[in-house]
Amino acid sequence: GETSYTLFPGTLGGVAVNAGGVFAFVSTIGVHDISIVHIRSGDILDNFAVGGSWYSTEKIRFSSDGKTLYSLDFDPLTSHDVLHKYDIATRTKLSTLDLGLYGSRQLAVSSNGKVYVTDPQGVAVVNLSEATAPPIVSVSVGTPSSWNGAGKGSVTASDPNGNPLTFSTTMPIKGKIALTKSG
Repeated sequence: GETSYTLFPGTLGGVAVNAGGVFAFVSTIGVHDISIVHIRSGDILDNFAVGGSWYSTEKIRFSSDGKTLYSLDFDPLTSHDVLHKYDIATRTKLSTLDLGLYGSRQLAVSSNGKVYVTDPQGVAVVNLSEATAPPIVSVSVGTPSSWNGAGKGSVTASDPNGNPLTFSTTMPIKGKIALTKSG
């Protein structure tokens, strides 16, 4: 058989191989990204950011169709394990879910898309359809009037999960801001 070897700086965390067996997705402790490695050549083809804590993402798995990557990370601010879901084609985060668990041991993804996480006491079945995606916010500000300095703008926002949104404002350093329902 053949062996390829890729040298990484630091200590390796988790590894997941895509469905075709061509690429390995490898996490490195303390680096906060996953490297995409061509298995046959050992070349690192790309990296994309994951997680966000100073711990590494050590548990990574693919969906059965190979289009989605799941990673399990520890958040030191909440002392909980956090599950992330990424789109492989765009290498973007789709959702994040605080599991409320600590010390998760394994991560598995079934062919029907259910995600299973074990902790020292049991197994959690995770529903990622309820995972949070960030709100989509748009701010537009018109050109202030040369006569009185008044400007008009708008803030619009929507939540992909359908959750209600609230706005808050702070006073400007100079002048004043008035928000109305119509903009």
